[in-house]
Amino acid sequence: MSKNTSPLEITYPPTALVLLVGPSACGKSTFAARWFAASEILSSDACRQMVADDAGSQEATPDAFALLHFWLDLRLKNRRFTVVDSTALKPSSRDSLLAVAQARQVPVFALAFDVPLDECLRRAAHRTERLVPERAIRRHHAQFESVKREIAQDHRFAAVHILRGEEIETGAIRRGTAAAEAGAFDVIGDVHGCWPELCDLWERLGYAFDAGDALPRHPEGRIPVFVGDLADRGPDSPRVLRAVVDLVAAGLALFAPGNHDDKLFRMLRGNKVTRSHGLDLTAGQMDALPPGEREALVSDILTYLAAAPPYLVLDAGRLIVAHAGMRDEFVGRTDGQVKQFTLYGDVRGFEPGTNQPIRYDWASEYQGAALIAYGHTPQEDIRFAGNTVNLDGGCVFGGSLCALRYPEREIVRVPARAVYAHHEGLRYSGKPDGQI
Repeated sequence: MSKNTSPLEITYPPTALVLLVGPSACGKSTFAARWFAASEILSSDACRQMVADDAGSQEATPDAFALLHFWLDLRLKNRRFTVVDSTALKPSSRDSLLAVAQARQVPVFALAFDVPLDECLRRAAHRTERLVPERAIRRHHAQFESVKREIAQDHRFAAVHILRGEEIETGAIRRGTAAAEAGAFDVIGDVHGCWPELCDLWERLGYAFDAGDALPRHPEGRIPVFVGDLADRGPDSPRVLRAVVDLVAAGLALFAPGNHDDKLFRMLRGNKVTRSHGLDLTAGQMDALPPGEREALVSDILTYLAAAPPYLVLDAGRLIVAHAGMRDEFVGRTDGQVKQFTLYGDVRGFEPGTNQPIRYDWASEYQGAALIAYGHTPQEDIRFAGNTVNLDGGCVFGGSLCALRYPEREIVRVPARAVYAHHEGLRYSGKPDGQI
């Protein structure tokens, strides 16, 4: 990411730490209240109030920041977007906040407020509470001149934005990406690390890799949408993950997580998981990357992919993308029952001996108005069933990688270049590739 983009419209990823930087009375808190939810803002003043019943108590500052760091760590642990509202003028203060974010692998953005001293003094004079002495404001303002240079050169920030003058009033904050506003989508089935076939599919769909950032783009502005299970079992899961991360970060793609993705996210967060069903291969492929490259990939996966919703509602509700499917009555809900269904489908027990899941055919009963595009269960016969379509062509098992062109409702597929893994009871006849 670049160090600076237009300050008039700033876009932050779904999971991030935004560090407000500026002297007292420069308007940070007012700006934060306008653009961020109250639950997202951790204020040093509020923490002083919590520990000492006095937002201006400087004696309470150490305890206040201990509380702030505690809250910050818990929010970032849960991948919550967070804004820290403090002056952040001392390098040690910024270092401690950056350390919490780095430990949780969350990107940090600096948002600085470059306001003239006389304007800060005017704002302070009109305050009725949390009064700051004039000498403190003058000292802060003098410090800020060097702080601007320091944060601009600090490589730990994903980006640094400095608001000046009217930009503080007219600047806009955007969250996530604008990809969902596109009207034409190419919904891509389970990739499972099949990078060569993903490139083949993009070519078949009419995408071309841009020479500047090496990302695939469609000349008509179509947006790829991934139904999940990006990794495991295939030849190059890191390459697939890196491409999708970069596309999502650039607002050029959308993603709904699958069960393999969910397990990968838990592993990358440090949770204990069984590295089975291809996760061991993905872990080995990622461990083989240069350390810096692996660290950056892990951070970006947890930032841009792990923060994805359990399913996507597109085209004003006419298209729903969910990894293992969706019931009509679940639309609008994001609770545990819905997440479990979108990851694993309608599982009703396990077969004795094999412990294979017994899946109920939810699609045969679906009567909703929205088209449900999903994957999860590999099959050779890619077709519409009512108002649903399963796009898992079992590419990693020697089948095909499939995509739904929407709103055209056309299915496009390319054949697997090899059999990368074996699926008990699943055999492919080698149908001709192409549009069906």
